[in-house]
Amino acid sequence: MTSTQQRVVLSVAGLLLVAAAGYAASEWRARGRYSAIYLQTGEIYVAKLKTFPMLRMSDIWLVQSVRDAKDETKVSIQLVPLKNTDWATRYLNLNRGSVVFYGPLEESSRAALALRDALAKEAASAAPAQE
Repeated sequence: MTSTQQRVVLSVAGLLLVAAAGYAASEWRARGRYSAIYLQTGEIYVAKLKTFPMLRMSDIWLVQSVRDAKDETKVSIQLVPLKNTDWATRYLNLNRGSVVFYGPLEESSRAALALRDALAKEAASAAPAQE
């Protein structure tokens, strides 16, 4: 094998190694962690987000602001799971150009607290009734 062929083989192997490391890091980062994703359309989602090789949301919740009927100055957050919609899907691939920003959800944020409550309610309704 010539030195040029060796360089090509080493370059391809290096690129594959970098791609595999990026994929593994994305999988590890997305496992169990939720992110807030803000789109150009103004929609905000809370989801598990993979960033490599493309932006992919799974376990997706749409964030909606709801005004209190009695006191219009109060606004609460409501999370709607996409799996309960008519067009439910396990994941959505995002166009990077349509994402304004994304980042990990802080445990103490209102969205994280609302998500925790929604997941608890979902688990309670899925559990068999105890007698």
